[in-house]
Amino acid sequence: MDAHEYLTFAESLAKSAKDNPTLPNFRGVCRSAISRAYYALFLLAREFVDGLGIETRQIPNPHVTLEQALQNSGVFSLERIAETLGRLRSDRTDADYDMRNTDVETIAKVEEVIEAAKFAIVQLDIIRAGKLTPPPGSKRGR
Repeated sequence: MDAHEYLTFAESLAKSAKDNPTLPNFRGVCRSAISRAYYALFLLAREFVDGLGIETRQIPNPHVTLEQALQNSGVFSLERIAETLGRLRSDRTDADYDMRNTDVETIAKVEEVIEAAKFAIVQLDIIRAGKLTPPPGSKRGR
């Protein structure tokens, strides 16, 4: 399965909730959309890091370790992806485990998370395709 499908599924869930705010399971749909958007980015980032020869599937706490690997890459774009991954992981944790947090049950929050995931995924896809290179004379790709 291509992890991009998780983002497509998150977008479908968000559209369903936005189009029908009286859904009996509206809050669960919002929470699920946030979770799927996060996992789309997480799985694609993990695939990217694994492709560099760094095995991330058998390590303890792969979510945090993956963020740290990207954050410490020395590549500005990957550092920004790591920051997005961290923010979305926090949102996903709230959506999946904190039933008192109703912020993750709003269309505004769902759209914010999906847009952040989408932007980071596009950046990651560009990097994976070899289309992003640092400008001449720059350090760390900034």
